[in-house]
Amino acid sequence: MRGASSYAEACARHVWRVPAEYNIALDACDQWADGAGRRALVWDGADGAGETWSFDDLKRASDRLAGGLASLGLGRGDRVALMLPQTPEHAIAHVAVFKLGAVSVPLSRLFGLDALRYRLEDSGARALLTDSDGAGKARAIREALPELRHVVRCDRPARPDDAGALAFADLLARGVDGFTPVRTRAEDPALLIYTSGTSGPPKGALHAHRYLLGYNGVDYANNFFRPGDLYWSPADWAWVGGLLVGLLCPLAHGVPVLASAARFDPAGALELMARFGVTNTLLSATALRKMAVQVGDPRRDRLRLRAILSGGERVTPEIARWVEERLGLRINEVYGQTEANILVGENEPLIPPRREPLGRPYPGHEVAIVDDGGRRLAPGEVGVIAVRRGDPVIMLGYWNRPDATAAAYRGEWFLTGDLGAEDPDGWIHYKGRADDVINSAGFRIGPAEVEGCLLEHPAVEQCAVVGVPDPTKGEAVRAFVLLAPGHAGSPALADELGAHVKARLGAFQRPRDVEWVDELPMTVSGKIRRAELRQRSLTTTPARDEPAASPGAWGRRLSDAIRAALETGDLTGARRLALEGDGQAKSLGTEYTLMVRGLGITLRVLLRLLGELPPREALPALLRRFRSDLAAVATRAFTAPEAHAAVDDLRRLAANTAATKAAAELALTVQLVDGAEALFLAEQARLARDVLQALDAGDAARARALVDEKERAQYVPLHDRLIRFMAEVFGWVLERLGPDGLLRFHRAAAEGQRAGFEKWERMGPAEFARASAFLLKQHMGHVEVREDDEKFTIEQAPCGSGGRLRLAGAYAGPAALPVVEARGPLTAGEASLPVYCSHCPVWNGLAPLEWFGRPHWVFDRPSRPDGSCTLHIYKRRAGAPAAYAAALGVAGGSH
Repeated sequence: MRGASSYAEACARHVWRVPAEYNIALDACDQWADGAGRRALVWDGADGAGETWSFDDLKRASDRLAGGLASLGLGRGDRVALMLPQTPEHAIAHVAVFKLGAVSVPLSRLFGLDALRYRLEDSGARALLTDSDGAGKARAIREALPELRHVVRCDRPARPDDAGALAFADLLARGVDGFTPVRTRAEDPALLIYTSGTSGPPKGALHAHRYLLGYNGVDYANNFFRPGDLYWSPADWAWVGGLLVGLLCPLAHGVPVLASAARFDPAGALELMARFGVTNTLLSATALRKMAVQVGDPRRDRLRLRAILSGGERVTPEIARWVEERLGLRINEVYGQTEANILVGENEPLIPPRREPLGRPYPGHEVAIVDDGGRRLAPGEVGVIAVRRGDPVIMLGYWNRPDATAAAYRGEWFLTGDLGAEDPDGWIHYKGRADDVINSAGFRIGPAEVEGCLLEHPAVEQCAVVGVPDPTKGEAVRAFVLLAPGHAGSPALADELGAHVKARLGAFQRPRDVEWVDELPMTVSGKIRRAELRQRSLTTTPARDEPAASPGAWGRRLSDAIRAALETGDLTGARRLALEGDGQAKSLGTEYTLMVRGLGITLRVLLRLLGELPPREALPALLRRFRSDLAAVATRAFTAPEAHAAVDDLRRLAANTAATKAAAELALTVQLVDGAEALFLAEQARLARDVLQALDAGDAARARALVDEKERAQYVPLHDRLIRFMAEVFGWVLERLGPDGLLRFHRAAAEGQRAGFEKWERMGPAEFARASAFLLKQHMGHVEVREDDEKFTIEQAPCGSGGRLRLAGAYAGPAALPVVEARGPLTAGEASLPVYCSHCPVWNGLAPLEWFGRPHWVFDRPSRPDGSCTLHIYKRRAGAPAAYAAALGVAGGSH
């Protein structure tokens, strides 16, 4: 509450004031239309054209449109669907529908034909206001929609009328100024917004006019609206966040809204906000992540931003830190859902943002953590996040689904379906989704709709979809498909299924990966066990020639997507894919650095440990002589003849002493490893950059040729070459330093690595298992993950290194080095050493934690002679193995 000095005071003073009669249009428009000409809408057209609409203009246009719609026979309770971009016509249409007493049905322009048909049919919409693209979709499905009487085209600029479609301007001409709004009660329906379904088709959440009154959290999350504010969000007005938070709430506070028809682009969004002086914005975590990756350091001095809201997906600490450092703001995260939105969040003056919790319930919203029976749980206990019945933001119910509505309540509590816990201070902590909704880039995707679409394809006998971790979107869709008789799985069929879903439902619901299965896991009642499939998704390779996370497979998917866009003449889409590809390459590169940085540190330590090095000035001179050859190595990843020649020449030149040879070999290796990270990023991003340049020049033919050329060349299998090279290096280390020196080397290397991997320690065992499996899959191929009450077990297939090194001869045996436990016979005089696993990204990340006895989960990683291994991640914390800790002279054992 404004004027309160504390959160407790704001809660104590809050009182809901919901009048018997209330209409959203009067609050969001007419109350501000006092003839003073205050701004309501600022429009940035796609062609550079711009307009400013006052509240008086908005009232006049919405009055006329309401009259025009009434002339078509539309009135109280009729559903009117809106499928439009961010334009003045879109805002006018919502206000007009509310004035008419009708029900607005927002629909996304991303919907394919099946998704659109279902929502129009289920809602019983009598009219659709859309653009020319939407009118074309409606025309294709019109015969299946007998209740859809009118299609109104709202193009900018106006286009020739389609047969059977009305023009927006004609409807305005039918109306008159001064339309008298239909008198509505606060409980009368106003909005029908479709949310994702998990066990059936999407459900329509029906909201009353009072819905807007319950959105007091938006004022809090904006650090309280002020005179002079200007609001903008790229969020689609078809979604509850974009429509309520990004349009209707600011208007209800007299704050003008910037509307833009441009497709979201990170640099373009920052430029837009700077050009128009935007002060408040709602940005998804995905949008912020793209800004951080693709823009990095924006011109902060040009921005007037004072409040950033984010919701729909969690903001990572890295993104929050980037916003604080580069934009000088702290993000106010908000939490809610279509059925009951903006319940919990933050506010700079009263609820200062914290990194981990969602926030605190906004004043007036009674939010609790309850069990399945509706019993309120104690602080710290995990249960379902619930809001008390009677809150203005709770929906009237699911459209034509009374059973589903009743199931959403437990006594006095409306259940959100999200899991959470409340700490002793009243902060709500998010613990995951209780159902199977997939949250991808802020879109909530119901698996049932995607599965239904896939089942329409003749090659699919049975299927299931789940969400899998995605470095850019948070989650992506993965499909498990049981093929119909006569069909065989292939990358081409996987692409065909993806295109099938994209055409019928929309690109955002398209499966990123497809896995062919012989059967789907089922419960005894015949329901799909999605939790098992999500766990399996950590371990299996999708239907592609290479693992999904590998550079080659990622590059091929990008190639395919750009080629498809070019073949359809979609230069804008190809350009967007190239930009997104560049960003995703950087995101994948951050995971890859776990390996290459660890190797770089290890080799530097080894150089310091060698006793006899050439003079400081000699080694740089030696390397400068072969600078051109080293450059060839850096660009060709050890594949060019010059690179091999450089290694051979360097070895010959440095053969005068063993120490000089060692120093030269290792110094060269350091150079190569240092270049590995940059090489990885360059190889992944090169296609995106080159295609982008071609598209900027308008040369579609060159863009296609570049894609074809890269497809033939594929991506450099850097990891395998690096493993082989490192095997030679570590073999040399063992030969020259011996077991004692090797132990000293590992101890020093671990000390050097420890600081670089502190983030592992902050993870819980489940998150740790997911991260470990991701890295192993990315770099080593197939892995399998199992879970029991005690631990997670990750089984890694042979990594291609050819097995562990074995030491023959006099050695004390494995007692001093029990980290690697032999699986398979060892001949007399042999012992298994952990040196060969030092190339492994997970080993490099975990070893410092084991060796130094710091709190961790992993203390058992037996390896096998074929290069495979088993990684145990225990659910209780433990220290370093006692024997190995004793050998290093550090504390160990369980904590």
